Amino acid sequence: AWLVWLKQLPEEMIRARPVLCVGYASALLDKGRVDDVEPLLRDAERWLDASTETSKHSKDPSTKMVVADQKQFQSLPASIADVRATRALILGNVSETLKYAHIALDIVPKDDHFRRGAITGTLGITYWTCGDLDAAYRHLNDCMNNLQMAGNIHLASGVAFVLADIRQVQGRLHEAVSAYESALQLVAESGEPVSLALADLYLGLGVLNRERGDVEAATRHLLRSKELGELSALPGWQYRWCLAQARIKEDQGELDA
Repeated sequence: AWLVWLKQLPEEMIRARPVLCVGYASALLDKGRVDDVEPLLRDAERWLDASTETSKHSKDPSTKMVVADQKQFQSLPASIADVRATRALILGNVSETLKYAHIALDIVPKDDHFRRGAITGTLGITYWTCGDLDAAYRHLNDCMNNLQMAGNIHLASGVAFVLADIRQVQGRLHEAVSAYESALQLVAESGEPVSLALADLYLGLGVLNRERGDVEAATRHLLRSKELGELSALPGWQYRWCLAQARIKEDQGELDA
């Protein structure tokens, strides 16, 4: 709906509002329109230099910068770097992703936990993609902690699922189990409605218990995952659940060879 509203505004009105430009760029990125992002970021950047307020601009009120939220304007360099990092990640450009993510992380205040969580999340996903699991775990753990401090338990529990998956790949099953259990406790203590990640957390516990030979516990966790997954779940949950269930049946000798 917000994008529909923006499309009704004159281009000059958007370009004169740097905070709006970056928000627009971020929304377009979420829609997969990566080619439309950079021009908006450049429009926002030109207002960061006070020298752009030339006499030529002052003759035309429509070209003067408009800022409704000074705090967001002050954090614009970090926002621009963050959007560029995400765009580079989508395009598979690892070096550019790391470059801009680190720039953003250096600028964002220490107490801006949500944004630091988002940026460290981008770094974690990038290292995960590259196969550097230790670096991925370190940054994603920072991401989860920041999101937790920001009060966003839904996203934090989703990151915990990825952390557990990394530890499982590394063969550190006890740590993977601890990651799942800690995330479940975090959600329970928050008193929040059902998290999207809950179905996957129980699914992960089911898979790990099967790996450890505890078919009874695995079956119990998968059943709980199914109950939650029918309410809400992360993308791909149904496929992962069916695969785990099939493997349990195979262990029990109920699946034909």
